[in-house]
Amino acid sequence: MIEDDVYLELSHHNQMPLPASYYDMHGYMIWCGSVSKTLSPSYRVGWCRPGRYLDLILKRSFGVPTLIQFAIADFIDSGAYAKRLKHLRYRLASQYQVYLNYLIEHLPEGSRVTQPDGGLVLWIQVPNLNITQFQNAVQVEILDIRVGPLFTSSNRYQDCIRINMGFALDESVKKELDKMIKLINKNIAVD
Repeated sequence: MIEDDVYLELSHHNQMPLPASYYDMHGYMIWCGSVSKTLSPSYRVGWCRPGRYLDLILKRSFGVPTLIQFAIADFIDSGAYAKRLKHLRYRLASQYQVYLNYLIEHLPEGSRVTQPDGGLVLWIQVPNLNITQFQNAVQVEILDIRVGPLFTSSNRYQDCIRINMGFALDESVKKELDKMIKLINKNIAVD
């Protein structure tokens, strides 16, 4: 099992939850994370606790950006990373409330928005959403939205979409959200 914890450090809680791999006493879980969500995706730096799979992972590892790793290590050691995380958590918690207020005001009645414990994304559930038609319309409009079925191999989340709330809700983001809401309203199945 692979536990991908890229949002771990963006938790709104004072004490972060323990990873599932904490309970893995025999090394069957690979626990990994990254600074791609907290610093920059362009750094391409992450970490991994491979458990019993260390040899396999080392054989598949490609070149690592050593200078960037040293710079990030210095940034962490200096305490600046902890300050950045504190600021980032506060900003995301504030943005969540702004997004939530906007979405509640504009989404169709009965829609629900998740209350995440951290991270950069919101899940929206819209009863009777025709997800296939919605997804096609999103692709035509070139909106960066993910639909629920992409995140499961089961038949669940057929009325769910995921959006990024990592950007401040300025006029350009509102314009994109308004396009999304318009597409939602056009693709609700009528009983």
